[in-house]
Amino acid sequence: MESTDFEITSHHRTVTELVSSTKRALSTAENEGSISDWLKAIETSIKVNEYAGKELVRSRLRRHLLEAANVLAGTYDGCEEVELGEWASGATEDTLSRRAQEFLNLHKSLFA
Repeated sequence: MESTDFEITSHHRTVTELVSSTKRALSTAENEGSISDWLKAIETSIKVNEYAGKELVRSRLRRHLLEAANVLAGTYDGCEEVELGEWASGATEDTLSRRAQEFLNLHKSLFA
């Protein structure tokens, strides 16, 4: 199993557990109707949304970093047209490699 597959599987498992926990808290709150249960359910649902949102942003950043690394590795050489993320917006053929290197340098701490 590749590390990205493991990371995706791990993330999916974590989010699934958080969603299940939220559903249990909401069900308990609905059945028991106490303010304390509703408070816990709301707090849990907020945490789930925040976690999932942050992971979505991290996932998109990783995809863009992969694109930049592929540019530098020459993976796209000879391709007619490659659609790259916003990091490459406005770059020309002459500036694309420099932009890719700058983007990787800016975000390399993500992998530290």
